[in-house]
Amino acid sequence: MPRAVITVLSGASDDAGSEATFNAEWELVEQWVDRWRDNMATCPENFEGCGCCFVYWEVDAPQCALDELPSHLLTGTW
Repeated sequence: MPRAVITVLSGASDDAGSEATFNAEWELVEQWVDRWRDNMATCPENFEGCGCCFVYWEVDAPQCALDELPSHLLTGTW
């Protein structure tokens, strides 16, 4: 299984749209993790990061699962 780092970053500005996007992407990844957790070789119980401007998860997941995520959230490997 491929290893991936999934990262959600807040926008550079402090506007409500940036915060809404951050919260929506975070929720998207949380739902994705819940859906795929049992099929991953590695999946943390909780996110890493400060939670105010970025969160990330280091996973070892099936490629078909990773393909469901927007590509800008896949920020590397570990």
